[in-house]
Amino acid sequence: MHSATTYPFVSVVMPCGDESDFIKKSLGSLIATEYPKEILEIIIVVDKYSNDGTKEILKEIASSNTVVKILENEKRAVPFAMNIGIGEARGDIIVRVDAHGEYPSDYIEKCVEYLEKTGAWCVGGPFYNKPAENTFMAKAICAVLSSPFMLGSAHIPDFAPPTGTPSEQNLYVMALARPAISSVVMSGSILMPPPAPLPNVVQSITMTPFNPVTGS
Repeated sequence: MHSATTYPFVSVVMPCGDESDFIKKSLGSLIATEYPKEILEIIIVVDKYSNDGTKEILKEIASSNTVVKILENEKRAVPFAMNIGIGEARGDIIVRVDAHGEYPSDYIEKCVEYLEKTGAWCVGGPFYNKPAENTFMAKAICAVLSSPFMLGSAHIPDFAPPTGTPSEQNLYVMALARPAISSVVMSGSILMPPPAPLPNVVQSITMTPFNPVTGS
């Protein structure tokens, strides 16, 4: 692992709404990163109108973790949250994450490593879905999200998810070098497009250790 003197400063940006069921585990996995904390910030951009206890959970976590910074999004939608987070970010690299995801401790380090190694502006890794509850609905949604109906022809060579887990075979959230952010042509106040909406059911997405696939 690089030291803080050789690694770039990283800003992790997480749009967040009513995520009280997931936020502790998701944010906890990011706080547990092996990446040096002195060159890391985790920016949570929470929906101002979230009312399920998410904001209270975030405040409690932030009170004992100085790396966590909480901002509010009055316009609610994910693109606005990303604009707010990136606007406040100090990092040379922006890592966009999701509040439903769980991330291995070397995830940030690997993203940085592959950005530097390849010269790409954007890298990401494969992921797999897992049900958050042992229910038929949660399992069915995970199966659909990992099927050709959802993914089309997307495929990542040599990616093997845990035994018995449907393979997503697709890139998940991304890490972006600053030049990629600077070169984006803004349309109104939308900097980054929103992801495809997920069904409104209990589910969770877990990142697995990976060799990132790059794109520039």
